[in-house]
Parts: sequence; C-alpha cells; structure tokens
Amino acid sequence: MSALRHPLRGVLALAFVGLCWAGVARAQVGSTTDILTGVVADQEGRPVVDAIVEATSLDTRITRSARTDARGRYTILFPDGGGQYHLVVRLIGM
Repeated sequence: MSALRHPLRGVLALAFVGLCWAGVARAQVGSTTDILTGVVADQEGRPVVDAIVEATSLDTRITRSARTDARGRYTILFPDGGGQYHLVVRLIGM
C-alpha cells in the first residue's frame, strides 16, 4: 500500500501547480472566469493519462472535473469564478 502513496503524492503535487496558473489565466480571459490548468505526472515525470481531476471552489462549493489527456494535461473552467480551490486527483490503482 505504501508504494501507491508515494506516486500519488507526486501526482497531487504536480496537480497543485495548476492552481498557480488560475490567476494568470483569469486576467487573460476576463474578470469573472477562472481557468485551472496543469499537468499530472508520476514521480518519474511521465504523464498520467485518464486521471480524473476534480476542483471544488471553497467559496461557492461548486465542483467541476476533467480527465487528463495523453500528455497528462487538464483544464477546468469556472465561468463565474470561485476564488480558491480544493483539488483531488483520482486514478484507479493509485
């Protein structure tokens, strides 16, 4: 079981990086749209394909999700904003 926890920590850490870009993307799109983007990768830096990334706004409690693509990338839009987010990354076996 502990072998699965280590890769997941790396996945979550990289997914968190996507939160840092939300403010930059918001300035490009408009004042009320938040765009969360990021890359989910394992500890060796390989992209994690088909992981489900769920983002929940801490302000509005709205949850939106996306699947990672072949490069491990995801994009989640919050058209009405939402401020700060809680991210969860899920993948069967991790």
